[in-house]
Amino acid sequence: MTESPPPDLVRHVAESTGLAPGVAARVVADVIGYFGETTEDYVRRRHTELRGKQYRNAQIWTALAAELAARPVSPPRLTERQLRRIVYG
Repeated sequence: MTESPPPDLVRHVAESTGLAPGVAARVVADVIGYFGETTEDYVRRRHTELRGKQYRNAQIWTALAAELAARPVSPPRLTERQLRRIVYG
């Protein structure tokens, strides 16, 4: 992230958690970066992670659909076919 995180959010996190302002700023920047990941990048990354845990693709597509739906700003619902196309092209 190239911009500084919003000062009011950093102040809120610092006050509500007791973190030093510098640490709170890094935490906020990290969270913003995590949720700034594109849907396609998220699907590819999680597919790789879940394959590494020996999940089968049928389980992965179900898990990915549930995870995407639970994100704070969720993308439109993706079908299994759309998820496969993101991963495999």
